[in-house]
Amino acid sequence: MVVIAMCLGLRVSEILALKWADFDFEDGTLMITRGTVHGRIARVKTEYSEDEMPLDPAFAEILLAWQTQCPASEGAGCFRTPTPAVSGTLRYSTGISRPDGEEDRS
Repeated sequence: MVVIAMCLGLRVSEILALKWADFDFEDGTLMITRGTVHGRIARVKTEYSEDEMPLDPAFAEILLAWQTQCPASEGAGCFRTPTPAVSGTLRYSTGISRPDGEEDRS
């Protein structure tokens, strides 16, 4: 996420909402259409926030390497996204099971 923020200057909310389908590695572009607010993913606030950005070929290689290594996430996101916990607070799912069979959400 830090590399994306440094290379593209995106807001954290936009980075957390990225999906692999937003990247067009053949054309070297990234389409920004979503953001997260209070743990919910929605369209960006204004039409001016919606944008197609060029991808530097060296940066695209870094992203493709991450794509092969990244843990699977719901909705084909590039990064783990917050999931609501029972108490209503957000936690990040690790996908690791505890000995009792429940998923560890710490």
